[in-house]
Amino acid sequence: MATTHGIAENLNSILWEYSLLEQGQKTQGTRSEAALVTTNRFGVRNSLLVLTALFIIASLFIGGAQPEAVGLIQAPWDKLAHATIFFVLALLIALGFILPTWLIVGISFIVGVADELHQTWLPGRSADMMDWLCDAGGVLLAVFVLRLVRMLPWREEGQY
Repeated sequence: MATTHGIAENLNSILWEYSLLEQGQKTQGTRSEAALVTTNRFGVRNSLLVLTALFIIASLFIGGAQPEAVGLIQAPWDKLAHATIFFVLALLIALGFILPTWLIVGISFIVGVADELHQTWLPGRSADMMDWLCDAGGVLLAVFVLRLVRMLPWREEGQY
């Protein structure tokens, strides 16, 4: 249970810092040194989230092009894998970039479509609308979870 609470606190911190930047609050001038440290921490965390998202995208296209990727995950588990990967990708994009929700969804959907189209040129692979729908489901679930987390009672007033 302590682990879940620690994850919740960490996510709470990330969302709070995200909301500060989203609201346009600056770290220069009248803000305290503690706020500057918090924002710098967000910069490092932001960079790690973005790099992880880029790694996942690269893995989809580079790793998916390898012959070993054909049939790596059997049905129906491949659909769960699609939803999970795009759930994580959408979370990373949402927390790593300061973007409106529609753009986060749009970017994630485009990556999913590009991944499926890319598979049409690979031996032993094919595009599958159900795979893309599972990708989209993972993205929409991530957006829902983020909105739900923002409403949780453990957050402090005015954090996000």
